[in-house]
Amino acid sequence: MTPTSRGTLLDLAVFPTPPDSWIMAVFSAYFDESKSAPNISAHVNIMCVAGYVSRIGGWRTFEDRWREFLKKHEIEYLHMNELFAFRGQFARFQDQASLIALLKDAVSVIRCDTASLRTYDLKDVSCIVYVDHLQRINRELGVGLDPYAVAVAVCRYQLFLECSYPVEMIVDHFKGCSKKLRWSEEYLESYQRGGELCVERISAVPSRVPSKELPALQAADFAAWEMRRYFSERYHLGCRNGNRRYRKSLESLFAAQWHSISKRNIRLDYPQLMELAKVCDVSRLSRIRRTCSEYKRSC
Repeated sequence: MTPTSRGTLLDLAVFPTPPDSWIMAVFSAYFDESKSAPNISAHVNIMCVAGYVSRIGGWRTFEDRWREFLKKHEIEYLHMNELFAFRGQFARFQDQASLIALLKDAVSVIRCDTASLRTYDLKDVSCIVYVDHLQRINRELGVGLDPYAVAVAVCRYQLFLECSYPVEMIVDHFKGCSKKLRWSEEYLESYQRGGELCVERISAVPSRVPSKELPALQAADFAAWEMRRYFSERYHLGCRNGNRRYRKSLESLFAAQWHSISKRNIRLDYPQLMELAKVCDVSRLSRIRRTCSEYKRSC
């Protein structure tokens, strides 16, 4: 099967021919809103935004290796929702050995496990927002913060802290994405510790290319899916009850890198969200609430 993932991040760069040192980041998101299991705390409602950042030269090498990975497993692209539905090209991965081999190879490419001198360094950035806790903040402060926009704003700020040069941030497109990215900018502009400078340095735009055609977005989708699944208390409850079918632990997939990935993940529950709110201009956030409400009524 020939991979359809022929797109490249270079096609999305703001400059026609950026240098290999130009930095680009790619992000995807998952929202877990299951309330099917009893005895689970409000943490079950989580929004996860996750992805990777690297230089253009590194992304080029990664894209070549990702296409080799797709060809090896005879799939056109990787999308985690479709994979775990086990339909179409992913039906044969109901066999646990095949599934584990696929996941291991995907991690191997992302971690750059290769003896080749053509290496790359994908640095992970991720944020999880506990949605029920954010809704409590909205009620108490009279604001209307959107969980996706908050998570994107936090990821942008993390890139701002770690990168002294401009970064192009590409996010997986969905309906309403552009509006929520503008909200993320407004949240950052209300943040009184360099938020406005962050907006200038770290741009964020929806991808013009579907994730099925872009290896970088598929890697981001993998990261967001796995992070969301790992930090969901529903997942841990299932593990305790012995319901780990079709899963290999995220720790073992990423091996020694897992501690660093877990440590770098930013998780926002009520205390962290309230601390952030204290450093924001709440009057500006209140104006954003009115804009959000008008937008939702128009949909």
